[in-house]
Amino acid sequence: MKAQEKKIIDNPYQAPESHIDPSAADEEYTGKLYSIAAISIATIFGSFLAAGILLQSNFNKFKQSTAAFITIIFTTVATIVFLFTSLFVEQPSLLLYFFYNFLAAVLILPISYIFQGEKLLAHEQANYPVHSLFKAILIGIACFFAMGLMLSLAVLLLFIIPIDLIFN
Repeated sequence: MKAQEKKIIDNPYQAPESHIDPSAADEEYTGKLYSIAAISIATIFGSFLAAGILLQSNFNKFKQSTAAFITIIFTTVATIVFLFTSLFVEQPSLLLYFFYNFLAAVLILPISYIFQGEKLLAHEQANYPVHSLFKAILIGIACFFAMGLMLSLAVLLLFIIPIDLIFN
């Protein structure tokens, strides 16, 4: 037995044993994430709804279910407030919509950097893939149409259909 141990130790082609602390090992790959730029661009097209979807997706990949749930609650409230205030704009326009969403993106950018910046940076430095900006734009556009549909239904229910028909 001693002879075999000596042969293994004396073998110059033997790879050295590695003593890596398990806590120092990289986090396991969690899948594709959305970058902060992708989240901001999707917010410009799809408002808080798109931002919430992408942030929630990242939180789920980071296994932070509480933060994902809080993101969904905040997204729901922000979307309802946006739709409610949109009902009272006298001259709605696409330019006003994009201006509001630009302000939302300016607000979401530091929030996403604070809560996900380090993990996203580590993910990108490890050369793990991220979702494309094109996919984020498509999600933003889908949210744009979804919010338009919700707003159209709200206008239909509040202003076009007579209130007597609803409550009788």
